[in-house]
Order: sequence, then structure tokens, then C-alpha cells
Amino acid sequence: MGKLQKQSQGSILIVTIFVLTILTIFAVNIGIGINQKLLFLKKITERKTLSRIAEAGIKTAILEIKKDISTDCDTIGENWANNSLFKNYFLEEGSFTISYQHDFLEIGREEIKRYKKIRYGVQDEESKININTCDTKTLTKLLKIVLNIKTEDAENLACSIIDWRDEDSAYQHPQYGAEDSDYRHLPNPYESKDAPYEVLEELLLVKGIDEEIYKKIKNYITIYSNGKININTAPFEVLISLGLDEKLVIKIISFRYGNDLIEDTGDDNIFVTPSDIIVSLNNFCGLNEYEISQLNELIESGKITTSSTNFMIESIARLDKKEENTYKITVVVDRKGKIKYWREE
Repeated sequence: MGKLQKQSQGSILIVTIFVLTILTIFAVNIGIGINQKLLFLKKITERKTLSRIAEAGIKTAILEIKKDISTDCDTIGENWANNSLFKNYFLEEGSFTISYQHDFLEIGREEIKRYKKIRYGVQDEESKININTCDTKTLTKLLKIVLNIKTEDAENLACSIIDWRDEDSAYQHPQYGAEDSDYRHLPNPYESKDAPYEVLEELLLVKGIDEEIYKKIKNYITIYSNGKININTAPFEVLISLGLDEKLVIKIISFRYGNDLIEDTGDDNIFVTPSDIIVSLNNFCGLNEYEISQLNELIESGKITTSSTNFMIESIARLDKKEENTYKITVVVDRKGKIKYWREE
């Protein structure tokens, strides 16, 4: 009897240990699941907070645009375009920054250097080439200088971009471009849109445009303008793409910089109206007949303006002490604050 009792007690002990082991594993799994859910909940909460902060940045920028009641001319010196308020503006547990890549020209006596720098503010869409309205020649010049590629390669890309938007299925050029037949053989086939671009990201569907090329050209192109270029805000690359001689472009930017040839100083100049451009520039640095004819052609064709109507706002939110945790909202608005594009990432 004693032996059977010992065997029974041993069995109970084994079962007890087994049950405890199962319960322990079960408890550990529950704990892991709870921790995962808590981390997921924390991420959702942080995402909501970041989204709210980034949206506050958008609203702040729109308010700054609306404050600018002088619509006759717009420059890169406006409060909406260059404002320290937009750098690390602290709000709740984080901050937002509104900025864009700005092309800077250093004009020396012997050489001209082009730089890219971050400007805290809102970017003028009228400083860019509208891919829905521009011609092949303009787009070719822009792609050639921005991508630093051969004229033939630039023209091929330009024709493909325009073939995508034009209403027919005919090639823009006998050698270059892309139409329906160029897309039908792809793993996931499709056809040319044959209609205007609705978002810039559509370019990634165009033959020859990959992520790398898109990132290089996106700051120089738009679909949110009437096609006119603001001579007060357009960068070197855009002015060159309009067909202006390089020396003339340097004169235009020199005028904008003022006598010290330095941007964002007290002596910066402004082109008030298109009709003032030639007189103002001639008085500042002198123009030859060829340069005057180039400007006259642009002004008379209505391709140049001195004011802006549409603006791109890129608001990036960060939580305190978490540089890697960010949230970006990119918006295009008109002067009245009407939203034309909204993207969160």
C-alpha cells in the first residue's frame, strides 16, 4: 500500500509540474502578446500625435501665406518663403519643421558656383516648370541641366513625358518618346494616360523615369500652376530651360541678389511687374540687344510673371528626443488656402 501511495504522489507531482509548465508558457505568451499590443498602441498614439503636429505646421504655413496681401509680386524673401518660425517649432511633445530644397548661386568674379541648401519656408509652385503645359524644347533643356545628361537622352525623356499626357497615340518624335505599345509588353501592362497629369507621382509610370530620376527632377516641376514662371523665385535651372542665355540668367539672379551679390540681404531687388523687367535689369547691369530680344519674347508670349498663386508646404513632425520618429505631410495650396494636393507619409 505504501508503495502505491508513493507512486500516486509521484504521478501527482509530475502532473503538477507539467501543468505549471504549461501555465508558465501560457502566461509568458500572454505577456508577450500584451507587450506587443502595448507597443502597437504606443506607435498608433505616437503616429496620431505626429500627424496632429505636422498638420499644425500646415495650418501655420497657410496662415502665413494668407497674411501676404501684396499679390502684385512675390519673392523668395517673403515671410512664407523664408522664415525662422518654420524651423523646429515646438508643439505638445514634439516639433514641426517646414522646409524645402533651395538652389543657391554664388556669383564670384571669376566663376559661378551652384549649391543646394535648405530654406525654412514654403516653396513657390510658380518657380517650377508645369509638365502639363510646357513644350518638348523647354522640358528637354530642364532635364539636360538637372540630370546632367546628353541632349538626346533628355529629349527622349521629355518626349515620353509629353506622350503620356497628350490626347493622341502618336509619338512626339520619330525616334523618341513612349506610347501604348511601349507599356503593353510590361509584366503588368497598361497604356499611356492620354490626359493631363493629376499628381506628379504619375511620372513613375512613364518610360525611362525611375525613383532616382524622379527625386532629382521633382523640385523643378509642377502641375499646380498656369504655366507662367515667376522670375523673382525661379532657380537657375528653370530660367535656363526657358531658353535664356546663361549670362542673362546670371544677370537676372544678380539683380535679385542686389549690389552685394548675396541672397537674403537688405539690398535685394524685386521685379515688380513683367513690363518692368527689361528696364530694371538694364539699369542694374546693362543688357545687349540679344538679351533684350530674349526677354521680350518671353514677356510677350506670357511665359513670365512676377507673382505666385500656388505653394507647396512640406511639414515634418518629430517627437522630442526621437529623431528617427518622424511624420511628413506634403500639401499644395493656393493663396486662399484651398487644398489642391495632400499626402501623408
